[in-house]
Amino acid sequence: MGRVRYDFSGESVLVTGASRGIGRAVAEAFALAGADLTVLSSGAGIHEAAREISARSGRPVRAWRPVIRPSRGPGPSLGPM
Repeated sequence: MGRVRYDFSGESVLVTGASRGIGRAVAEAFALAGADLTVLSSGAGIHEAAREISARSGRPVRAWRPVIRPSRGPGPSLGPM
């Protein structure tokens, strides 16, 4: 069975959880398929992952790590159910 090939040239793709595991594998696959890739993760390794994916695919990869703020407790109550 042959490998399926896709062409995502000119398509913009955002992959969440891309610093490791399945998210990283998906991000690499899109980059290798020619997508304009942005990767997102709350993990500290997202910028390193973006550099490695870019080096492997030969394409620029944008990385974004959102600022996580501590929780201020539960949201408003819906009242008795």
